[in-house]
Parts: sequence; structure tokens; C-alpha cells
Amino acid sequence: MFVYIAGDIMSSGAQHELEQIEKVIIDLGLDYYSPIKNKGINDKKNVTVEENNSLAERILREDTERLKKADLVIFNVKEHAIGTLVELGQVLEMMEHNPRKRCIFLYDDIRRTTLPEIADRRSWSINQYLYGAVLKMSDGVGFIELSQLRSAVEKYLADAQ
Repeated sequence: MFVYIAGDIMSSGAQHELEQIEKVIIDLGLDYYSPIKNKGINDKKNVTVEENNSLAERILREDTERLKKADLVIFNVKEHAIGTLVELGQVLEMMEHNPRKRCIFLYDDIRRTTLPEIADRRSWSINQYLYGAVLKMSDGVGFIELSQLRSAVEKYLADAQ
């Protein structure tokens, strides 16, 4: 079982969320990859000019290799995290060829509500193309909260048996 953790790595808040996701995966004893842990890509203090000039190609190659290998991909979706959204598109296509690959999607916007809202009085709405992909890739589950992650991964593990 190999898990890929996809998410924004640029802010301290996003990094804290990734740590919480990693903790769940580590506690469950699963092998995983999180791009933020890849010092070959993310150690900006010790990179040469030449290495920096080939960074885009290395990120694409290394992260895509691990996405292909992953049995489960956990996406911590942020609409501004372009790299994560590109990964989501890659995995959508991969799932066409590997129906055993599974995904869990986290989304934490506090404006999400079940209250009926109309017209311009909406407090939250996600891009519907993105949501359609999430629904397809999660077998209709959609988004869950970080607090639900452990039980979602445990369910995946039980179903994979």
C-alpha cells in the first residue's frame, strides 16, 4: 500500500495541514510520499543555478512517478494550488487505466454549509468542473473534512482487503 499526499506546500498553514495528514498515514503504518518531504526538489537553500533551471522538469518527473505508483492519493484541495489541481487531472486520467487507484479529497473552507442559499447570497461554491472530477474520482463521496480522514483511510484499507 502506497499513499501519495497531494496539497499546497507554500504556506505555513498548508504545511501544518500536510503534517496532520502525514500523522494519520504514519499512525496507520502506511508507506507514503509527500512532495514537501522531497528535499531534492524543495531545499531551495542548497540548490545550484543549474539544478534550479531544471526544477520544473524534475518536479514533474518525480511527482508523476510517485502518482503512478500510488494505490491511494489524498488530495488536500485548495483552489489556488495549481500544482495540486494538475495532479488531480493526471490522476483522473490514470484512473481510466487503473480502476483500483483510489482518491480521498479534503476541503476545509469554513463557508461550506448545508443551508439553502440562492442567487448572489451564496457564501461558498467550488468550481463545478473540479467538483465533478472529485465526485467521479471518489465514487460519489466528494469532499470530507480533515477530522474524517482516518476513518476514510481505514475504510479504504478494509475495502482493499
